[in-house]
Amino acid sequence: MRPLPESSRLNVICLVKQGISTREIEKKLGISHSTVNRISQKFCKGEKFPKSGRRPLLTAKTKRFMVRLITTGKVKNAVTLTQCIKECENISVSPNTTRHALKEAGLRSFEKTKKPKLSKRHIKQRLDFASKHRDWTVDDWKKVIWSDETKIC
Repeated sequence: MRPLPESSRLNVICLVKQGISTREIEKKLGISHSTVNRISQKFCKGEKFPKSGRRPLLTAKTKRFMVRLITTGKVKNAVTLTQCIKECENISVSPNTTRHALKEAGLRSFEKTKKPKLSKRHIKQRLDFASKHRDWTVDDWKKVIWSDETKIC
């Protein structure tokens, strides 16, 4: 393998620092991309280069806003959340993107369990029980057996 001239190495370093990809440098200078990678790793350690790839549509602020909308109950599901983000933030994302962001934030989906509403009779019974046992001490409550409808032999 023949040594690379100093001028070519300096050109590679200059182009790498400008943020040009290794494949583009390969085409411009006629050097293999593995040589370009090796030079950039050896001489450009610790330098910050612009990240490649598509920029994320949702910022951290937007994700926090989405979590707040869901947890406060203003929005019920990902589809309506997507529409709300479109109106409020003017960001067009798919419902799957919003679901992914919510999962990333630690939220998960499940069906809300339906609880029966208390009737007037139940409310009266609970009030009577509370007023009847209002003056009980801790020792009185210790004498009660809390079975939770389990069989005790």
